[in-house]
Parts: sequence; structure tokens; C-alpha cells
Amino acid sequence: MSLVNEFRERGEAIDLARASFVTSFNIISNALFSVDLATYDSNSSSYEFHNTVVHLTDIAGIPNVGDYFQYMRFLDLQGTRKKAVLCIEKLFRVFQEFIDARLAKRFSRTEKEPKEASSIDMLDSLLDLTQQNEAELTMNDLKHLLLVSLSHTPMVRLRYCLDANIISLPIL
Repeated sequence: MSLVNEFRERGEAIDLARASFVTSFNIISNALFSVDLATYDSNSSSYEFHNTVVHLTDIAGIPNVGDYFQYMRFLDLQGTRKKAVLCIEKLFRVFQEFIDARLAKRFSRTEKEPKEASSIDMLDSLLDLTQQNEAELTMNDLKHLLLVSLSHTPMVRLRYCLDANIISLPIL
């Protein structure tokens, strides 16, 4: 509600798509990393993160010639694979920063210090799995799990529904 009041006082319109993204994304990022990754401020670094996630979902929704003609898939005629790889690499760099920070925090903590219950999140659980003696989960697998977790936000589903409704509207 404070966001609504803030925009009302400035006399600006609220970007509902951005507000729904920030809210749903922060819920998910808190479960994954115990931090808010998105803010409502368009000047923040999270705005670029938002644009990267939205761009990746846009790329995923583009019909690809290679999907219809399998023998042409390797050509990547529309450049969708190249664009997707760039977005994914950008997201993987962010994930790696979180992983490195969490590992540094773990190594700096002494054996006698117990884990805080409020700081145990999905990243901690996944790092525990990767550091077991017979770990079947690699760091690369961990990044892909985080990517899938972040890319299936309610905002993405809402965006697909809105796009489907706009496409099906008759032209007046």
C-alpha cells in the first residue's frame, strides 16, 4: 500500500506488470536466497534483472523455424538460441555471485556457530547437497535448478495469459 500512496503523491501511474513482477519475484527470491532481488525503483540493478527475465520469457515464446524444420535447427536462423544463451549467462553470473557469497559466509563461520534458522533457504539446502561426499548434484546443476525456479514465476504465467488474450482479441 505504501507503493500506491507514493505513486499517488507523485501523480504517477503504477506499472501493474512491474508491481506484480516485483511482488512475486521477491517471494520466490526470499525462498531461494533469503533476499529481495527486485525493487520498484527503475534505476536499480534489479530493473536490469527484471528485463533479463522478461526478455528470456519473450525469447522462449517466439516460434522458431528450427522447431518446425528439424534439419534447420542447428542454423539458428532467427538468433533465438544466441539471445537465450546471453540472457542465461547473465542470470548465471548473478547466481554465481550468490553462491560465492554464501560459500564465503559458510567458510568464515566457525564450527561452533549454529546456522540461523531464518537464513536456511533453498540455496543452503542445495549447497548442502553439492558438498556431500557422494554428491550427484554439481554447481552447474544447481544454477540450472535456480534458473528454472526463477523462470516459472506467477508473473511469467500472467504474461502468457495476457499475451494469449491479446492475440485472440478481434481487431476492431
